[in-house]
Amino acid sequence: MRMKNYPTLKSIFFAIGFIFFALNTYAQCNYFTTISSNSTANRTFAIKNDGTLWYWGNNYIAPEPFGTANNWVDISVGTSHVLGITTDGKLWAWGSNAMWQLGIDNI
Repeated sequence: MRMKNYPTLKSIFFAIGFIFFALNTYAQCNYFTTISSNSTANRTFAIKNDGTLWYWGNNYIAPEPFGTANNWVDISVGTSHVLGITTDGKLWAWGSNAMWQLGIDNI
């Protein structure tokens, strides 16, 4: 009686790892100077070398420009808000203010 050739556990894990790696490809981005992401919010903001602000996540596959300003120097993404600083030192905040994270008193 001939035994069937079943795949080994090692070959199964190799195949799963190969499929996972093929589906999750990574690329190097040399044109972003600052990147901030929040896994809970499912979004990422980044500042390009020319000072423009870009975002992706929440069903946006490729980076898209966020506005037309080109004077961003720093960015931070929270769970439901974003904070950004421009070259003139101004702090900008947008998103939810449910916990006063924008610095605006709702009362």
